[in-house]
Amino acid sequence: MSKVRTLLAAVVVSALLLMGNGSRTSEADTHRWIVGLATTCADVTTWWHSNEGEFDTDALDLVLCNGATTSGNQVWYQDYGYYADLEVWFLNHDTAYTSCTGVQAEIYDEVNGWYLGGIHYVHINAAAGVIGDSFVSSNNWNLELVGTVAGSQPAGCPFPDGPHLHQSNRTEIWALHNNSSLNDDDPGNAQVEVNPTGSTSSNWLHALEQWW
Repeated sequence: MSKVRTLLAAVVVSALLLMGNGSRTSEADTHRWIVGLATTCADVTTWWHSNEGEFDTDALDLVLCNGATTSGNQVWYQDYGYYADLEVWFLNHDTAYTSCTGVQAEIYDEVNGWYLGGIHYVHINAAAGVIGDSFVSSNNWNLELVGTVAGSQPAGCPFPDGPHLHQSNRTEIWALHNNSSLNDDDPGNAQVEVNPTGSTSSNWLHALEQWW
């Protein structure tokens, strides 16, 4: 363990506005992850899909709303813990099958060391110092800057839609699941619009069920 810390409220990102009272919204979920983009409004350009090659993953492709420039936008690891501590390690995205850049947050049971899955942030440039970093999560907001949205990708990385965040989880790990009922905050928009801070019950992307 390189460092133990609670990452709370020191930065102005979208997570700070949501679930501030710490009340648990689901008896089954111990942690929930929201959109990694530092914004209060993201458009889903590609619905749940899997194209990372070596992993059984489900992902959303996300951009800033209203045509705002997504390239260079900060991307944060943002999870809220209702119960149980996790040990989170940040690694480079595995390029065995594609050359896409990114960061993987690998999640373990802090007590027993069991691997519980990963949250992937792809098509981003890793923040300085994040690779190899780790922390033990709290029963509150856990935040870490993981990078910025890349303006381009290396040859061999599918990138037809330009700069965006591809955010996914490892779906072969039974305890991790996605929000198939993700709320559309603007039904009049042709794309699904997500306000990460808009709802404690329906605006999260991924969740970890009780695993013990």
